[in-house]
Amino acid sequence: MQESSTGLFRVFLKILLFILENAFIIYIIESYMEKTNEGLLKEKRFKTLIEESSEAFMLVELNGSIQYHNQALQRITGYPVESLERIAVWDLINDEDVTSIKEHFFKVASHAGSAVSVQHRMKKVDGSSIWVENAIANHLDNKSIQAIVMNFKDVTSRVKHEQEMADFLGIASHELKTPLTSLKAYTQVLEMRLKAEKNINSIQLVSKMDKQINRIIAMIFDLLDVTKLQSGIMYLKRETFQLNDLLAEVTENLSNIHQSHKIELVLDENISLKGDRTRINQVLVNLVTNGIKYSPKSDRLIIQTTIA
Repeated sequence: MQESSTGLFRVFLKILLFILENAFIIYIIESYMEKTNEGLLKEKRFKTLIEESSEAFMLVELNGSIQYHNQALQRITGYPVESLERIAVWDLINDEDVTSIKEHFFKVASHAGSAVSVQHRMKKVDGSSIWVENAIANHLDNKSIQAIVMNFKDVTSRVKHEQEMADFLGIASHELKTPLTSLKAYTQVLEMRLKAEKNINSIQLVSKMDKQINRIIAMIFDLLDVTKLQSGIMYLKRETFQLNDLLAEVTENLSNIHQSHKIELVLDENISLKGDRTRINQVLVNLVTNGIKYSPKSDRLIIQTTIA
């Protein structure tokens, strides 16, 4: 009787252990499924955010091939999916900017965890170009990514607006320069006449006027430089012009302003240059002005050119 009771107790314990083991297994499975579902939900949310983002997103391999991209890349560039699967990222970048972007790309790729933000042009499928702001980040060591991430947005409208502002300021400064130069010349002539008449009070007033004109001219150039630096891009308007003609213009303007020095031109054969005439004009003005400023004991300044 005792042995029978002991056997029943052992059976009961086995059944209880079996039930407990199964309950524990079910708990583990449910916890795992819950975490798995939560992970899948998070992954789905992240993928949805990437796919529906207005910014283009790419995973790029070291050879430039596009490992993954979101729909925004197609929308921004106009390239169909099948084309993006065959081309390298370099094919999307404007030819003039490819070398620079490659330098940034491989510099980031050679330093784990590094990143850089650059502004450059990209080519659309129709051959036109757009300006983009591109964030390049190194995620090669991240096991879930193992690629260089490129995240960029179209900033063409912003860049065009900045270019229009720069063009406007360039035109405004050019239009203001001529009347200000003439006004300064008239002021200095008036000052000379007043000195001949020994009208001390009037001379002081005219001298103050002359200084204010100089301040306005300096402010115009400072405004142009600050505006362009704030935009992040120093635009160059390339055009063909005659070097000697530009030197003659600079000399005429500065001769009216700085009558303490006689500026002489000793020029070689006139040649055509291709560049930003306004910027080169500013460089020449600064050079000549510095020459006058740092030679107070002299009364003559020679501008000479030689074709090597």
